[in-house]
Amino acid sequence: MKAVVTGANGFAGKWLCKFLLAEGIDVEGWVREAPVQPTHGVNYRHVDVRDREKCHALMAKARPSSVYHLAAMTHLGDCEQHPEDAEAINVGGTKNVFDSMPSDTVGIFASTCHVYGRPQTLPISETHPLAPVGVYAETKARAETVAIATGKNVIIARAFHHTGPEQAERYALADWAGQVRRGAETVQVGDLSLFRDYCDVRDIVEGYHRLSTKGIAGQTYNLCSGKRFTLGQMFTWIARDTNAAAILDEKRIRPNDVKEFRGDPSKAEGVGWVRRRELKQTLAEMSTRSD
Repeated sequence: MKAVVTGANGFAGKWLCKFLLAEGIDVEGWVREAPVQPTHGVNYRHVDVRDREKCHALMAKARPSSVYHLAAMTHLGDCEQHPEDAEAINVGGTKNVFDSMPSDTVGIFASTCHVYGRPQTLPISETHPLAPVGVYAETKARAETVAIATGKNVIIARAFHHTGPEQAERYALADWAGQVRRGAETVQVGDLSLFRDYCDVRDIVEGYHRLSTKGIAGQTYNLCSGKRFTLGQMFTWIARDTNAAAILDEKRIRPNDVKEFRGDPSKAEGVGWVRRRELKQTLAEMSTRSD
């Protein structure tokens, strides 16, 4: 079996490549830039998903049994500052990837819980109305439509918040864990009373693979824990056995933040997805010094 993974140098992309290789799958990783620390065993190809011709040429050559489309502009701030790039990559790139995918190949589109917008009901199921807010969420919602409209065997995976080792420290939990790991005594934080639904990235990528083998083309699946914890509880797990204290930074408070965001994973669980890691252990691993 052979898989093409776009965004193979991203946070989830790297973990997905490692998982697929461990499953004995031949992995071709599409990247815009050469990885600083390449994953051994991945056959890298330099591809900008905005390049339609190159997507078609390489896909025809690869003839994969599965395609995992993770390449995207994902940082909310970057998308707001560069909306044209976000549209071209997140929407146009998705069309190029799945248009080029062979008709007998299964495709997984890595979407996001952000397409739901402010929750109307909790937990959020796949039937919840879409009300995306902001450039990132809006482009991912349009990309879902584009992916299905290609007529290929595409499955939509709406991943909720996830974290884990090697996540960039521009994201809150990874930022806090990195500071604690380096011995910080104080950590600047925002509103710790917010409830969020987080998974370990390694469980999320296993979910992508499970959907590629057991999911139904044209359908959507939430990948989430179904559990809610406050950001304060998560900070406690990160700072355990240390003297690190959370210090409120008023500039990090966003008045429009949703108080609680939690998903319903039952549909993905129905096709055999199992989460193997507790968030408490994931955060402890991220904040523990290696020396």
